[in-house]
Amino acid sequence: MRSKKEMADLDWQTSSVMRWSSGEEVEAYLDWDERRYYLWFEPTSGFEDWCEEVLQKEHDDSMVKILAELREELAQIGVQEFCDLDGVNEFCKWYCGDDEPAYFYEDDLTGICGA
Repeated sequence: MRSKKEMADLDWQTSSVMRWSSGEEVEAYLDWDERRYYLWFEPTSGFEDWCEEVLQKEHDDSMVKILAELREELAQIGVQEFCDLDGVNEFCKWYCGDDEPAYFYEDDLTGICGA
């Protein structure tokens, strides 16, 4: 469910990287409080740097355009709100572009972690 909270209102506590449905690399960020988990996606800094590098070295703006489209798509998804980590992981699986979606779990020693 889309949250009323905005990304700027949250401080991520853990994250996990995955391929987006079109192959772009994104970071899934997770924050939580005593009642809910809050998930949002952003392009990784590595993917952003690579898109800029393609533009600079090859004078090809196609990747910068893909990055802009990805940012727009991620902004439309916004922050999603969940009651449990299973819901978070299913949501990540839905948008994953390969067999390794972002994944979050609770560790007995360290608490909630991203894989």
